[in-house]
Amino acid sequence: MKKKSSSEYTFLGRTIKDISIVYGALLIVWSALISFWSASESLTSWIPAFVGAPIFFLGLASKFFPKKQKLFMHLVVLFGLLCVLGGLDFVRNFWTWLTLGVPFFNGFVWSSKLMLLISGLTFCYFCIKSFLHVRKTKALSNIKI
Repeated sequence: MKKKSSSEYTFLGRTIKDISIVYGALLIVWSALISFWSASESLTSWIPAFVGAPIFFLGLASKFFPKKQKLFMHLVVLFGLLCVLGGLDFVRNFWTWLTLGVPFFNGFVWSSKLMLLISGLTFCYFCIKSFLHVRKTKALSNIKI
């Protein structure tokens, strides 16, 4: 087994590439389960998968093409931000419920939005920590003693 480079950020022993692959797969599986459980015929129940698939495949690509990792991981974080933006619709629905008393009509919809918001924020946090770690490592390696 290859030893991970010390210049890579890890969380629980996993690099951001591994986290991206797992997160993308989680979004795809979530969409499939929600669509199945809710018997949804709407394409919108697959929105997490539409965002998760690029995260998954770009995470894989960054493992197979390490010279292009910087590009792939920057694209991954953009899709992570799309998760956050999609999840922010939960806040609008929640605010409507608080101010107008209009309840959430579909629990599957709001649970998907809340999942996108929380998991997207967490994923973006890990991406930012990874980017900062790489910059710090490069800066330290440039210091000559």
